[in-house]
Amino acid sequence: MWPGLVVYFALVALRVTLNYSSLRHYLKLPLVERVTIAKRLPSVSIIVPAWSEEANLPRLLDSLNKLDYPEFEVIVVDDGSSHQTPELARRRGAQLLSIQGPPAGWTGKTFACWRGAREASGEWLLFTDAATVHGEKSLQRILSFGLERQVKGVSAFLQQQVVTFWERLLLPYACQQYFISVSPRRVNEPGSGHALANGQYLLIERDAYFRAGGHEAIRGEVLDHVALATHLKSLGVPVLAARAEREGRVRMYSGLADIWASYRGGGGVLTALGTILSVLAIPCLIYGLVTASPAFELAALVTYLTAVAELFVWEWLFQAPITAALWQPLAAGVFLAIATTSLIRPKHLWQGRRV
Repeated sequence: MWPGLVVYFALVALRVTLNYSSLRHYLKLPLVERVTIAKRLPSVSIIVPAWSEEANLPRLLDSLNKLDYPEFEVIVVDDGSSHQTPELARRRGAQLLSIQGPPAGWTGKTFACWRGAREASGEWLLFTDAATVHGEKSLQRILSFGLERQVKGVSAFLQQQVVTFWERLLLPYACQQYFISVSPRRVNEPGSGHALANGQYLLIERDAYFRAGGHEAIRGEVLDHVALATHLKSLGVPVLAARAEREGRVRMYSGLADIWASYRGGGGVLTALGTILSVLAIPCLIYGLVTASPAFELAALVTYLTAVAELFVWEWLFQAPITAALWQPLAAGVFLAIATTSLIRPKHLWQGRRV
């Protein structure tokens, strides 16, 4: 029994180490704060790829219309929506570009972004999701942040909104596992082969974007934002990944069904390892109950309490009730099932539509 417990707690210690590293990795990303606004702010084209986004588009466009920024345009690229997306875009003053699905070899989102970029006139291009809401001064602050650091691209991680039980349960946990594999130093180091970007807010200098081939260069990629940042970085155009929770917010999913259908994986070997180790309490408890072993039952309790403590901070970062962390074993089990099914189902094109 004791050798088994030694091995078991060695695995628990490894999980604790990985989750601690994950939190450090996220918090060490540069934070958009104390920014000196540039004396001359370049013009910006804001490109919104959209497919049946009538639920999100009004909030997004209303926030963009309130931006405190000298010169910008908003381009909504509507990919054959069957609902009110085009009318909502027109009504709120956005430039509407209608397309009908991607050519062979493209995903829906990469094609929509590419077409929007080709119509844009701004000196910088901001690709943003319809589910985002932007702060009034967010564009001037994030762009000035990039100009201060003399980079050609900035990708911002906004405040994540979680509303339903399943969002509060799964999204903080998913981010905890994802950032296990992220090195903040390496992703923002010019000579490194690692890159990180957030498709919800990706700001790139126009000339650098087109010199690199833009979304056409990564046309078939499902995780297009990371692929584009990696491609740009390989050509010597690093995209700075930064935290900007005070500059905007986004609600990624609307519930369990949406999370299950839309999750596309990410991370690396350490993320996979951390995800597997995060369910340790469940088999340990089962084994303890089956063998009537108080030692393994106690070990399961200790494992559960440490896992809950590790998740508390992520719940707080997501502005979710920290009591949601008490459901950590459920989060781990469901997320493991979602991650597994995402590996075996056909990759989808965009918002559930298959290639």
